[in-house]
Amino acid sequence: MQRVRYDISIWGEMDSYLFKEGSHSHIYEILGAHPLKREKEEGVYFALWAPNAKAVSVIGEFNGFKEGVHPLKLRDDESGVWEGFIPKISTNLSYKYHIITFENRAITKSDPVGFMFGDDERNSNIICDLTLYNWQDKEWMSKRESLNHHKKAINIYEIHLSSWIKKEGKPLNYIELAKKLVKYITKLGYNYIQIVPERYYYNSLDSLEGGYFAPSANLGTPFDFMEFVDILHRYEIGVILEWLPVSLGVNLKEFDGTPIYEYSKSRYQSTKVENLFNYAKAEVREFLISSAMFWFKYYHLDGLKVSSLDYMIYPNQIEKNLESQKVIGRENLDAISFLKQLNDSIYKENRSVMMIAGDSSFPLISRPTYLGGLGFGYKWNTAWARDTLEYIFLKPSQRPKYHHKLIFNFICIYQENYILPLSHKEIIHFQDSFINSVKGGKDIKFATLRLLYSYMIVYPGKKLLFMGNEFGQWTQWKSNSSLDWKLIKIGEHFRLLNLVRNLNFLYKKEPALYLYDYDPKGFEWIDELDYKNSVISFLRLADSTFDAILVVCNFSNKEIKNYKVGVPKNKIYLEIFNSQSKRFGGNYETLGEIKAQKGRVAGRDYFILITLPPLSLLMFKIQK
Repeated sequence: MQRVRYDISIWGEMDSYLFKEGSHSHIYEILGAHPLKREKEEGVYFALWAPNAKAVSVIGEFNGFKEGVHPLKLRDDESGVWEGFIPKISTNLSYKYHIITFENRAITKSDPVGFMFGDDERNSNIICDLTLYNWQDKEWMSKRESLNHHKKAINIYEIHLSSWIKKEGKPLNYIELAKKLVKYITKLGYNYIQIVPERYYYNSLDSLEGGYFAPSANLGTPFDFMEFVDILHRYEIGVILEWLPVSLGVNLKEFDGTPIYEYSKSRYQSTKVENLFNYAKAEVREFLISSAMFWFKYYHLDGLKVSSLDYMIYPNQIEKNLESQKVIGRENLDAISFLKQLNDSIYKENRSVMMIAGDSSFPLISRPTYLGGLGFGYKWNTAWARDTLEYIFLKPSQRPKYHHKLIFNFICIYQENYILPLSHKEIIHFQDSFINSVKGGKDIKFATLRLLYSYMIVYPGKKLLFMGNEFGQWTQWKSNSSLDWKLIKIGEHFRLLNLVRNLNFLYKKEPALYLYDYDPKGFEWIDELDYKNSVISFLRLADSTFDAILVVCNFSNKEIKNYKVGVPKNKIYLEIFNSQSKRFGGNYETLGEIKAQKGRVAGRDYFILITLPPLSLLMFKIQK
């Protein structure tokens, strides 16, 4: 049995200084398990932050998981880090940490900075060297900053990997998934996927369970996940991961016998967050920021979507200031400060990635920190999703009374850099699939869904749709069940899928639908006040008049003949899209070209006369 060497360390003086200061944004380089060769001797260097532990030892396959055989030594720099080099052990061996607390309790913990998890009952980490993977996505990485710009088309397919498709009741592994996904995603016209946490629990914030530096082992190794991302990049599909720096998992709770990651005197009485990260503590901040940095560096991810911001910023029923937690009114200033530091750190190092905020009532989330914002690049517009779905799920006869739900969010479209999320969270919120939530018979359900997806495409903001909704899955999504793929062979579902595909390619083709999502010059009302007919009309604008798109939406379940729509020019208008087209499952032929007529309508000097199909969205372009 090899003895531990304490004369070998990968820490430098600057590492010690930055770590104690709380500004070390790459702690994965100095903590965790690192295969090394020093003085012609190969082995593994271990380092663990456990400042209040009495003793720490490494247990693993190489010592029969016996405590005390390979003890670590506490560094003498007051960092609270235990370290040691164990010769003649290598990769692919499992390990954990055995900790003796100051109360002389013995506890066993996984490595918070572990790079790989095993699938054994111990929930052990696996020693691995992530630098061994040979990436093939140089072309994508070199140009991705130009692809995720605010003036580009961003269309996201949200996916829960293990429930997307199964084989003989079991989920596919990362590589099998990638090969199927790229064919499906490219055919449908999406250019990003967003991954829902693999360990997904309804109404839970503990989805990561402490795995802040390792992908789920359920679908393969870290190298398999790297290849998953690599394959998608080679097909020009970006990868976004949902990331939860909110409630720490079981492994991190009282990690060394004391609450080093969480607040030590939490007294939230009715809060849903029982173990909130202590955002005031320097080591916790750099742990979380390093985690975000890690996913971008080692897994070439293109974005992180940070969820559950309101739980961080507004922890419920705070009785009083706890430790250094600063609260003014309802706001947790520690969390606000952390989020600003997080985004500044990420964007300072890598401008080509996306930091996406989930829903929150906090203002200026996607504005720069120097302007008082939190510094995110994008923010989910959950208010739009909820209001729109609540409106869509009404009976058509009720919609005139609730017309305000349809148009109110237009007032706020430039407050943030919004993504429009028809996401898994909306399915959970409404407790059913989108198509089942629509009132009416099958024809009305499919027509309404076609209208909904078309409306999302023309509304200012980037796009996101959760898996299964593209073909109208009837059953509510469950994380332990596969999508109902047999439906795509059935007429109505196949035609709905065809509509989604056509919308996605139209979205990428027409600059008016994405160029000025966050600029008032990209949108202009025609008529938002026709509540009696449940009709709205507007223009999406680009740099050229002839790139402008006229949008007319009929949310009523009635055909409206001879409907006058005000137009900006005395030109010919060509219908380029009709959600009630026969090829999408509707009953209408294209309107073709329509000549504008002179006459005052909705404040315009000209108008076109059209027949509006029920539950439809029509798009027109001005012809030269």
